Amino acid sequence: MSQSPGNAHSNSKLHVLVYSATVRSIILAMGIVSLSGCDPVRTIAHNVTVAVVDEQGLPAPNVNVSMKESWESWQSWGDGVKEAEKAHYEQVWASDFVPWLKGVSNTQGKAVITIRITALDGTRGNEPPPGRDNVSNREYIVKLQGQNVQDEMRIVMKPGTCVKGRFYGVTVVDIQKPRYVGGEERKR
Repeated sequence: MSQSPGNAHSNSKLHVLVYSATVRSIILAMGIVSLSGCDPVRTIAHNVTVAVVDEQGLPAPNVNVSMKESWESWQSWGDGVKEAEKAHYEQVWASDFVPWLKGVSNTQGKAVITIRITALDGTRGNEPPPGRDNVSNREYIVKLQGQNVQDEMRIVMKPGTCVKGRFYGVTVVDIQKPRYVGGEERKR
C-alpha cells in the first residue's frame, strides 16, 4: 500500500509540529526551573593558625593537629530540638558529617588549618556577612599527636587563647575572616 503524496506531506507537517512543541516545552521547563532556581548554597573558608609548643614551652614541629567543633558548641544551633532528636544529632556530629580538620606544625610549631563550611546563603556580594563566621568564639576539640605522645584538649577559637595538655600546649594565633571559595562563588 502506498501513501498518496498529500498524506506523506501532512504526516511530515504533523511530525514537525510535534517536534516543535516538544522543543518549546523543554525550553519553557528549563526557563521555569532557572527562574525559580534552587536554594543558594555557598562555601566559606577560614584559615586558623595555631602554635604548638612542647612541655618545655618550645615550638613543637611535625605535630599532627586535628580539630573539630565540640558537640556542645556544634549543637547549640538546635536549642529548640527535642531531647529525642538530640541523640540522633549527636550521632551525626560524631560521624564524618562534622569532620576532623587536619594540619601539621612547621619548624616554628605553627599549623594552618582551613575550615570549610558549605551552607545555604542567599546573600549578595563577594564577602560573607558576619553571621557566616562559624569559627570565632566557638569551642573546638584539638588533638595533638607527635612521636609516641598525644594530647586532646578543648579551646575556644579566639586569638590569644591558650590551653595546656599533658605533653603539648596550643595557642590560637590567628583566625582569618571568612571568605567565599570554590565553584559556589557568585558575582552579582
